Amino acid sequence: MIKNEEFIEITMKTLKGLEWGERVIVSSFKKDRHIMVTKKEEGYDVVQDGFEKRSYENVDEQSLINLLGVLQRKEFPRSFKLWFSIEKNKHEQLSLIDYY
Repeated sequence: MIKNEEFIEITMKTLKGLEWGERVIVSSFKKDRHIMVTKKEEGYDVVQDGFEKRSYENVDEQSLINLLGVLQRKEFPRSFKLWFSIEKNKHEQLSLIDYY
């Protein structure tokens, strides 16, 4: 789990270390709302699944930082802790503990 206030910083740092096709999934404490960011060859794909269901394709790095801020306020307005997972290719999952 990560602190909500560290959401953008940890997500961006983690995405830089991932390979093409791997993704970061951030969920609310109850796991009823999710933001999934998939690294692509050029840019990122973002899926919002919570209060609103939307997807954003080919988002560049600076736009991603701004978008994550907007999505954070919409999906996790009162959350203090968030679930953070990394999905590798072939549905292999690692927790944040395995990464840091």
